[in-house]
Amino acid sequence: MQSSKQSGDFKPVWWTVQHTIIWEGYLPALREDFQQLRATTERDRAVHLKPDDPIFQQHAVTPRNVDVDRAVDVPDNDWEVGTSWEQIEPAVRYGVGARTQYPQFERWNRELEAILRKEWEERNPPGPWEKMRRAVRHGFESSRKPSN
Repeated sequence: MQSSKQSGDFKPVWWTVQHTIIWEGYLPALREDFQQLRATTERDRAVHLKPDDPIFQQHAVTPRNVDVDRAVDVPDNDWEVGTSWEQIEPAVRYGVGARTQYPQFERWNRELEAILRKEWEERNPPGPWEKMRRAVRHGFESSRKPSN
């Protein structure tokens, strides 16, 4: 028996056919980017780090060279080891849809994140916000309109 809250089923209340069409346009490239990044990351970790290496075991919350107040401006595409596309796809899709739904936000910021987090938690989708935030942001930023 399948749950109505399966990862592929999550869509915010504002999701329309237009959002689906936009998402389907971005889907192939975003999935390929994720797969390439994962392959590169796993290959690099396998070559350079051993499982008992402290860097391999720890994940810094804020990069060392970034002012904590501006850390929200730093893209974070370093997916956790073992993350699959199926696990993050709903969050990436939500981020792509949010770009269309909230055009007043040109960049990811605390105000936008608060709105998206509230929607995410109200709909009770798969995965807690803290784990999915990175994927939502990736979808939002990847669907940015190219500058002229």
